[in-house]
Amino acid sequence: MEDVVIADYLRTPFSRSRPNEPERDVFNSERMVDLAARLVKTMLERKKVNPADVGDVLTGCTMQMGEQTLMGGKVVPILAEMPVTVPSAGIDRVCCGGMFALHTAAMEIMLGYSDVTVACGIEHMTHLGMDPTVNPHIGFSPTLMRDEYSLPYDLPTAISMGLTAEKLFAECKNELKMTKEDLDKWGVRSHNLAEKALNEGYFKDELMPVEVTLADGTKKVIDSDQSIRKGANLEATAALNPSFKPDGVITPGNSSPLNAGATAMLLMS
Repeated sequence: MEDVVIADYLRTPFSRSRPNEPERDVFNSERMVDLAARLVKTMLERKKVNPADVGDVLTGCTMQMGEQTLMGGKVVPILAEMPVTVPSAGIDRVCCGGMFALHTAAMEIMLGYSDVTVACGIEHMTHLGMDPTVNPHIGFSPTLMRDEYSLPYDLPTAISMGLTAEKLFAECKNELKMTKEDLDKWGVRSHNLAEKALNEGYFKDELMPVEVTLADGTKKVIDSDQSIRKGANLEATAALNPSFKPDGVITPGNSSPLNAGATAMLLMS
């Protein structure tokens, strides 16, 4: 098999998604397919790669049809001004869609089908959130929830990552000798390290700044991730209310935030 190398990678900053208050998301005026296309075009230009040499462009997204509907059916290669001879595909493997796009793009090179591929990952949780009341593209079959074959799998919990985390903690806390304080400490450490990396310019080379139009009509350049809790400390984090169960342990301070953003990676043999 061919060896695969990462030739370049680039991403937008991640905004903080707000499905119920879209005007508060700095990326509300943006479409992630469009931003992914700009990432791809920028990578190809700075690495001096002929777009016609790209063998495939694969994009992972949890709700492909919803995102495509928002973009009027346009796809990354077209928006990136690549030749119509460059094929592309959307991949929906829910939470690991972007990673699976990368795996597939690498396999194409390993097996000799392409010498150059591009893998993207996009998500816009403000426009396409996991709440059926704000996202017409999502829904669950009541039959599936009652089916005798599905009952052992606890689907109402499985479709919620927050409830899944609560269940895992309840089942494993004694074995792992873990407390809610441990979760909060992990969350604080994560945000502190992210803030440190941001201040030291660690993300500078991988971020493409994006000029956006805010709700009041003003323009702003977004050049850093918006969900980092700057100055996070244990006392404030421990005081946050649980998000998924009244007596739960999963809070906004010890779990991942909802984000909007686009990522891209250039692979070569």
